[in-house]
Amino acid sequence: MVAMSTSTDTLEAIRSSSHWKVGIHLQKAADERIATLDEYADAIRESQVRLDERAYPYGGWPYPHLGYRNLERGADWIASCVETFEERRECWRFYQSGMFVHHFGFWEDRPSWRSEIEERYRNWGLTAAGFSPNGFLDVDIALWTFTAIFEFTACLMATGVIGARDEASVVKIGMYQIRDRALSATLLRMVDPLHQVTKDYLEHSWRVVGPGIHDEAAKQAREATRWFLNQFGMKTTDDMLKPDQEKMLGRQLYA
Repeated sequence: MVAMSTSTDTLEAIRSSSHWKVGIHLQKAADERIATLDEYADAIRESQVRLDERAYPYGGWPYPHLGYRNLERGADWIASCVETFEERRECWRFYQSGMFVHHFGFWEDRPSWRSEIEERYRNWGLTAAGFSPNGFLDVDIALWTFTAIFEFTACLMATGVIGARDEASVVKIGMYQIRDRALSATLLRMVDPLHQVTKDYLEHSWRVVGPGIHDEAAKQAREATRWFLNQFGMKTTDDMLKPDQEKMLGRQLYA
């Protein structure tokens, strides 16, 4: 079940523990991009991404989630927040300047999923002596998340709400309060249980050019996945990620 909440309450809950933050904005500062807040909401609805739920159980969840019943409005922004009863929280705000900011917790921290990951470690013999992670980053969920983020960016740019077709956007992605979080995998991958991050946070930015170029968005999503996994100590190649991403997207990639 999904419960709606105010942006302030949900944002405070998200920031109090491990979380992601995504920012999308024009490379160059801009004034008001579109006329009404209703057009903002329409742009989000048109740009929402739902990856193939037949390949992954979390694929049907939209990115970003849009709470129709509690769409908040400010003087120059709209926002939507959602909480599930399994502790899935997310909150986004879209400013009239074209800045989109999205906070959400780790899927892997939901109690049922945390138990499943720990059981998987035991069954696959991946537990190590003295290994006590502070949480997990699932390789496949990470790929799904990055793919959804860049696909959404491509769609949002195509609507024209964050700039003309010759303008570039910046996608900044961060993970915070993540020290001692370890890697896991939904699929049977070669994951070393000692792959952990030793920093409190990780963040990186990507320049996006060409709205609606979805194969390029998929490629940048794989680059982002590889960058973050590398910070955990896991080396990956584009060829390792591409087949699973194609299943998520439900199409063949040529990039």
